[in-house]
Amino acid sequence: MVKKSERTFSSGPTCEKMSCCKVEALISVDERGQMVLPKEMRDKADEVGDMVKGLLGPVMKEVMAGDTTK
Repeated sequence: MVKKSERTFSSGPTCEKMSCCKVEALISVDERGQMVLPKEMRDKADEVGDMVKGLLGPVMKEVMAGDTTK
């Protein structure tokens, strides 16, 4: 039996120390080897994508308007 004081741990971050570690969803792999994301996760990804487009869209339009190589 190992006493708690005798255990060794790596010096890197662990889930116990980090608040960002949590399970959002379980995924599965289909017969073709593709990951199958639950609908809730796909919806969250869509929300993040829309947010990024909203923030960067105007900036990218300005960049593209200033691009004279086209």
